[in-house]
Amino acid sequence: QAVASNFPAGFSPATMKSVSAVLVLALIAPWSAEALGDSPVSKALELLTSLSEKITAQGETAEKEYAEFAEYCKTTEKQLEFDITTGEKEVADLSASIEQSSAMMSSLSTKIEELA
Repeated sequence: QAVASNFPAGFSPATMKSVSAVLVLALIAPWSAEALGDSPVSKALELLTSLSEKITAQGETAEKEYAEFAEYCKTTEKQLEFDITTGEKEVADLSASIEQSSAMMSSLSTKIEELA
């Protein structure tokens, strides 16, 4: 079972053997179908070939969708990093403004008391 760890997640050696068998059948299907005519075996080979093409197309579609999603994630990450950096700067600026306004308010309160 140590060999199973070399396979991608979700794939067992038995699954990989099945996929390999389908691919081998798909490769020999064009020659076998001509030799066998309309026999059940040729129909099975045609189905396997069709299934192989369908799985390949689905894999290509999934790969494209993943690439688009990965790009979306990168773009969103950059935007969020910018927003966080900008927000932190605004917090610092507003904190300084609050301190300055508090000092001015204290100074003006003192002047009001002196005038009263």
